[in-house]
Amino acid sequence: MKAKKLLLGILASSCFCFSIFALTSCGEHVHEWNEGEITKEATCTSNGETTYTCSGCDEVKVETIAAKGHVEIIDAAVEPTCTETGLTEGKHCSTCNEVLVTQEEVVALGHSYLSVVTNPICTEQGYTTHTCESCNDSYIDSYVAALGHNYATVVTEPTCTEQGYTTHTCEVCNDSYVDSYVDALGHSYTSVITEPTCNNRGYTTHTCEVCNDSYVDSYVDALGHTVVIDEAVEATCTATGLTEGSHCDRCKEVLVTQEEVEALGHSFTNYVSNNDETCTEDGTETAKCDRCDETHTRTEEGSALGHNEVIDEAVEATCTTTGLTKGSHCDRCNEVLVAQEEVSMKDHEWSYICGECGQINEEYYTDGLEYTLSGRVYSVTGIGTATDTDIVIPSTYNGLPVTSIGEGAFYECSSLVSITIPDGVKSIGWYAFMFCSSLTSITIPDGVTNIGNNTFCDCSSLTSITIPDSVTSIGGAAFNFCSSLESITIPNSVTSIDSIAFQSCSSLTNITIPDSVTSIGDGAFFGCSSLTSITISDSVTSIGKNAFNECRSLTDVYYIGTEEQWNAITIGIHNDYLTKATIHYNYKG
Repeated sequence: MKAKKLLLGILASSCFCFSIFALTSCGEHVHEWNEGEITKEATCTSNGETTYTCSGCDEVKVETIAAKGHVEIIDAAVEPTCTETGLTEGKHCSTCNEVLVTQEEVVALGHSYLSVVTNPICTEQGYTTHTCESCNDSYIDSYVAALGHNYATVVTEPTCTEQGYTTHTCEVCNDSYVDSYVDALGHSYTSVITEPTCNNRGYTTHTCEVCNDSYVDSYVDALGHTVVIDEAVEATCTATGLTEGSHCDRCKEVLVTQEEVEALGHSFTNYVSNNDETCTEDGTETAKCDRCDETHTRTEEGSALGHNEVIDEAVEATCTTTGLTKGSHCDRCNEVLVAQEEVSMKDHEWSYICGECGQINEEYYTDGLEYTLSGRVYSVTGIGTATDTDIVIPSTYNGLPVTSIGEGAFYECSSLVSITIPDGVKSIGWYAFMFCSSLTSITIPDGVTNIGNNTFCDCSSLTSITIPDSVTSIGGAAFNFCSSLESITIPNSVTSIDSIAFQSCSSLTNITIPDSVTSIGDGAFFGCSSLTSITISDSVTSIGKNAFNECRSLTDVYYIGTEEQWNAITIGIHNDYLTKATIHYNYKG
């Protein structure tokens, strides 16, 4: 047989034959394998086998079936209770049931009883209830006997017409009963005499000293009036007088009414000057009444002083302000005597800017920018056909003021190097300079109140910027990914720094949060990897999550307030680089 196989091998090396069956010779026999039979099943960890048989010669061959591998099933953890053990999480194979991670027993927790004492009352015993805080299992013990009643006694005294008695009331449960009745006392009257008057008779009133019951008797006739004369009163300059009258001396009733006599009026004859005259108006003079001390003041005709003239010097005009001609005024009353007239402004001394006032020459304004008219003002809304890399925005367009830069106006202007914004601009829209990757400098004018979302996002060449005192808020992602920004000054007018405002400003080394800021938004300084120190005012009450995440160089926080104030700040999650830095409390700057 070995010789036969050797011969077949030699023949095979000299033939060039192709077949879908196994080749054992070129001319004699080609194996024709059957479909095969699985003779050993593969398991999770062991390979199986498939055996094939040649239909021509009964030759066999064996092929390996790869092991299946475990199918992992989680055996859920079982929480322990007060009385029963639990299990940790485990795993087993769903095919072969082999335990892959053994579940370990967790000891039962045991009861945790909370005791509540129910105090005894007059008629019921007290006791203590013990209840498990975990499973509510409970039992009762420590019984205490009922207290019994503790009566307090209140005596109600008898009155003139009603009997008295004693009330016994339990001080604990208010149970009560009545006893010890006492008979009514009867009235005890005292007498008060009301004397007769001029018009009314007298009488005696009898009143019970205990209950105020009363009755009247012993009437006496009225007395009649005793007449007294009321003397006449002379009239004065300002006060009226009175005629003679009369009244009763006993009861004061008016018997004859006194009538009013008219006042006499003043008599002014000798007037003296008050020396209160002005440049243009006469002064006054005053006289005393011949009968009384009253005075009267009137105009002293022809006493005006006239003006005392002072020269107002001329003011020279400039190229931005008008001047004034020479004038004069009175230094006594400040009246203008010769009005100063306005002198027209001078012409500018132009080059790029005026040598006199520093104003930008309109010839250098950038042409081709896009504008949108809103009412009576314009907004810059796009780069338009402009090709300048140094943009100068005019203060007016078509004779109307330019007051804003619209949303996305210079979005992705990657060749823009600098931009000059006129003072009249009050608002800069969202995304206005986003992706201006070559922008190195910009001046934000006074009057802008808000830096909107993404305004300078991805201005990767911007190295520094000064924010004016008019700005009150810095919007979300306003300076996001300004990777060259090394310094920025935040003014005291800013009250909030929104989310991711300075995210990934990787060249920023330090920053001061002014005492006007109360909140720092989520991710505000996320990824500022060169930031080594920060100064925070005690006005800050909240710091958002991720505000200083990935600030890996942050080592020092200079806090204006106390440690107690710092601990009161609400600091969001993922701010470990902030909270683990050295905090310098009560920093004075």
